[in-house]
Amino acid sequence: MKNPQTAGVDNTKMGAYRAIAQHAFLEFQKGDAAAAAQLARSLERVWDKAEDYGGDTALKKTHPDLFEEIDKAMDDFVLPLTEYKTKPPDPARVKAAFSAYMEKLKLAD
Repeated sequence: MKNPQTAGVDNTKMGAYRAIAQHAFLEFQKGDAAAAAQLARSLERVWDKAEDYGGDTALKKTHPDLFEEIDKAMDDFVLPLTEYKTKPPDPARVKAAFSAYMEKLKLAD
């Protein structure tokens, strides 16, 4: 079953993270490393604010093991994008990390 969307963003707990990651990956695929890095960093900041330090509804409080799984998958995706100036990301690794992150997000919807 497809989740309802508003303006192309799933109306689920993880929908906004999914949308930002998809845009970061798209920019990376287009060759705009700076835009991909900016979106990846934004994803990380929004995730940390809501799911790590977000209080009683934060995933870290409600499902700590799942939080750690998703956080690790997000880091694997975000890090190569944000470090593009010093270490050009390997497209195959970024694609694999993106796919893994998308799968992990489904576990928390």
